[in-house]
Amino acid sequence: DLIIYDTIPAIVETIPDSDIYVVTSPTNAIALLRKINAKGKIFVSIGKSTHEQLSSLGVSSIISWNTSELALAETVCSLI
Repeated sequence: DLIIYDTIPAIVETIPDSDIYVVTSPTNAIALLRKINAKGKIFVSIGKSTHEQLSSLGVSSIISWNTSELALAETVCSLI
């Protein structure tokens, strides 16, 4: 069996302003940056591919040490 899927971003009208954004996938990175002004914001990426996508869009990010909720929380808490 070969399973193929296509990720389609959900349409979101507005995203609340924040100092720190956690980005969980390359697709989410693209969708997020279409909706916000990234200037002066901090981005935490859940992995290398998300980090690379943000970088290709001109945004730097900090890669969380793990994909768990605890790792993401610790990464964000270390920034505040």
